[in-house]
Amino acid sequence: MTKTSPPVLGVMESALYAADLTAARDFWQGVMGLEAFQSVPGRHVFFRVQDGPRPQVLLVFCPDATEKPPSSTARLPVPPHGARGPGHFCMAVAAEQMDRWRQHLIAHG
Repeated sequence: MTKTSPPVLGVMESALYAADLTAARDFWQGVMGLEAFQSVPGRHVFFRVQDGPRPQVLLVFCPDATEKPPSSTARLPVPPHGARGPGHFCMAVAAEQMDRWRQHLIAHG
């Protein structure tokens, strides 16, 4: 941000893409402890990262499903989008919890 930019409150949502949504759900919910709050089989699964006045969510989409245009009868006609290849999503944790997180992730492969 530049000094002339208005303030940013934070990140509302981040999106990742995964062909295997079951594996994505197993990781983000089972290993990372995020609550899955919305899903459409074969299309997406959404996770709550933080509640409160500035909620944050992680959206995981299947690229095969989301790169197609929405149907003409879609309730929310979201335009096509998607990505393939490496992506990046970083979560902040307290410095004193780094060893605990490292051990947790290693234990889950």
